[in-house]
Amino acid sequence: MLNLILLLIFVLIAFVLWFQGLWSNVVTLINLLIAMMLAFNYFEPLATLLENQNMRSYTYLWDFLILWGVFVLSYGLLRAATDFVSRKRVVFNFWVEKIGSGVVAAWVAWLFIGFTCASLHTAPLGPHPMGFQKTPTSAEFLGFSPGRYWLAFMQSRSRGAFSRGESDGTKRSPLEKDKDVNARIFDPESTFILRYHQRRVDFEQQPSYRVAP
Repeated sequence: MLNLILLLIFVLIAFVLWFQGLWSNVVTLINLLIAMMLAFNYFEPLATLLENQNMRSYTYLWDFLILWGVFVLSYGLLRAATDFVSRKRVVFNFWVEKIGSGVVAAWVAWLFIGFTCASLHTAPLGPHPMGFQKTPTSAEFLGFSPGRYWLAFMQSRSRGAFSRGESDGTKRSPLEKDKDVNARIFDPESTFILRYHQRRVDFEQQPSYRVAP
């Protein structure tokens, strides 16, 4: 069921964006990518901050809500800014326009599906909502696993061009290969899916969305 919903979303996004043109789709791609990275970079620290402000009873909700909240807010602001700055579209050759528009539209749709799949791990749902991942190691979305690709991309970029300096050694990667990396790496041990799977298992045992503080 979930695969069908995701497939329909993918097709709908790609179809709608194809008519928006190459220039608009490139701007959308850049905005989407930045918004997705900001969301995954900041949702856990913000969720922890809220839990420390006497809001721990909603611990199973914060991650998912903040992840999507930061994403929507970031994308909205970026879109508004780029629409203001870039009021005229760049004109391309007919075939470049048509083919490029379709390729970038599919790319945007793929990224969004990857973000959605990755975010479902944080959702306040059971371990396998609508057939989502029978086991923590099984593939998602018809075997393509776009969520895993997105998490791997986040991890690689936090080691490279988008690394964030970290002076606190306890918050840096414990891996030997990262011993000289003075940055906070996203999910350095690749335990994101395993941690959130266990979190959903624990949530399933809860009588309600709120837990005792």
